[in-house]
Amino acid sequence: MLALQRGGDWYWVLGNHDPDLPASIGGMVCASLSIAGIILRHQRRSRGTCIRWRASPAAAKGIRRKCFATDGHRLVMPAFGAYTGGLNVLDDAFGALFLRHRLAAWMTGKSDVYPMQASMLPPD
Repeated sequence: MLALQRGGDWYWVLGNHDPDLPASIGGMVCASLSIAGIILRHQRRSRGTCIRWRASPAAAKGIRRKCFATDGHRLVMPAFGAYTGGLNVLDDAFGALFLRHRLAAWMTGKSDVYPMQASMLPPD
């Protein structure tokens, strides 16, 4: 690990699966990190974001996918682990994070990311 770190600055942002790291890991260990105005933080107890999408507002069935969500001020990225993700971006848990009238989401696919219209995102 230390060989990989030579010549660069390494930062470890603590999360719920790694709340304490040994000093021997090298680099800077922090609860959050701000770089050029962007704050990187692992929200404890967060399940990551996902969206439901349906082809039309009247469609009964839809699909559910992991997504990136933002209102232009904050970005929540999806969780890609096997046991993470799944909280609808329209859930009240995200209510205090986003200005809902500015919410934008990008749904992940097998090989691409797709912008989604807010009017096509139904709540659970």
